[in-house]
Amino acid sequence: APSPPAAETAALFRLARVLADADLGCTDGSLLSDASFACTSADDPPLDKEDYLAALRFFDLRRALPDLDLRPHDFRAGPSPRTVRFHTRAVGTLRGPLRLRDGSVPPNGRVARFPPECVTVAYDADGKVARLEVRVVDRLCGTTGGLR
Repeated sequence: APSPPAAETAALFRLARVLADADLGCTDGSLLSDASFACTSADDPPLDKEDYLAALRFFDLRRALPDLDLRPHDFRAGPSPRTVRFHTRAVGTLRGPLRLRDGSVPPNGRVARFPPECVTVAYDADGKVARLEVRVVDRLCGTTGGLR
């Protein structure tokens, strides 16, 4: 497939940076499409917007890691129209309880260095996120001990 025009690619990269700055929609759910949003992962069934935002509220990463920085980088056009891929390598200090699926990690003041992740974002015609996929590249990298 031919590459999108440079102006379109730059606009998509700006949208992706805004999404990353909003903790992938956690702090601004209006970035996500009401009609077509789906979050997909390797291990879980797809989540619609309501369930995705509920999951983000459950894990409440900003409470656990108030200085969390996703450190997004390597933005590039995806294989489909209106799609962007980028990597993150998040870091943050564990200042509150970190909720997990089956328990929690108490605050300890340590800096958590998360594994690299690849984020794929597909936008609808209105510039809203229609599909979000986050995949861990190597879960043994970092200081999280491979937490899932």
